[in-house]
Amino acid sequence: MVESALQSRRANPDDAGLIASILKEGFSTYRSWVPPGWESPSFGVDEVAELGGVLARDDVWCLLAVLDAGAVGHVALAPFTREEPTPPPIDTTYLLQLFVRPA
Repeated sequence: MVESALQSRRANPDDAGLIASILKEGFSTYRSWVPPGWESPSFGVDEVAELGGVLARDDVWCLLAVLDAGAVGHVALAPFTREEPTPPPIDTTYLLQLFVRPA
């Protein structure tokens, strides 16, 4: 049996579609606990482009986890978000996203 090594790399705007697929898969698991009528965010062309813009920001850090040339998860940090547009207190940051695909 050949073991694979988990690798990581910094995500860039070209990874927006890949990260959107992880998000879509991750949000689908919410159905087991969210209230009835909740709808997952959409990840169409506009949303993927917006995500690419976020990934292009110098103040956003996003790490992509890769196994066997396929993305298995990501984590993203930033000093502000669309929902929280003002910076957080000094020496803190926002966890934008943390998603891992099921094994």
